[in-house]
Amino acid sequence: MPDVNGPALYRRLKEMKPRLAERLILVTGDTLSQSVQEFLDSSDLPCLEKPFDLGEVRRIVAAVIAGEPTTNRRKAKAARE
Repeated sequence: MPDVNGPALYRRLKEMKPRLAERLILVTGDTLSQSVQEFLDSSDLPCLEKPFDLGEVRRIVAAVIAGEPTTNRRKAKAARE
């Protein structure tokens, strides 16, 4: 995004429209950087890591639309390890 990154967008939405911020789905190809890892862990939002599969996209989008809890993929993966 030209003038704002994902974490900044999330913080702005959380301040201005908290209910909308709760419906975000994060998409990233950079899960190795410390700052991205910290943001993903602290936000507790669902995250699709690139490359992702269409089934996972459908599952997460359907859950968010239905207002169902979603699992942060990184936290679920860490819990299994």
